[in-house]
Amino acid sequence: MITETFMWLLGAYVAGSIATYYLFFKHKVTQITEMTLDSLISQGYIKTKGTGNQMEIIKWQDWCCDDQTSG
Repeated sequence: MITETFMWLLGAYVAGSIATYYLFFKHKVTQITEMTLDSLISQGYIKTKGTGNQMEIIKWQDWCCDDQTSG
């Protein structure tokens, strides 16, 4: 009932499905992370310097107001 051709097709289908899921998941995670960071930057929660691939996130201690008291 189960032939060698059927097993090859099943294996190819499973491998393709796993590869597609991995690539889709990786793309979605990257897209969601970028959207989250862009949103935090536009709302002022994260400060950056530079543009494009040269953009760096600045530590909050380097840009927060010094006139605020701690505690």
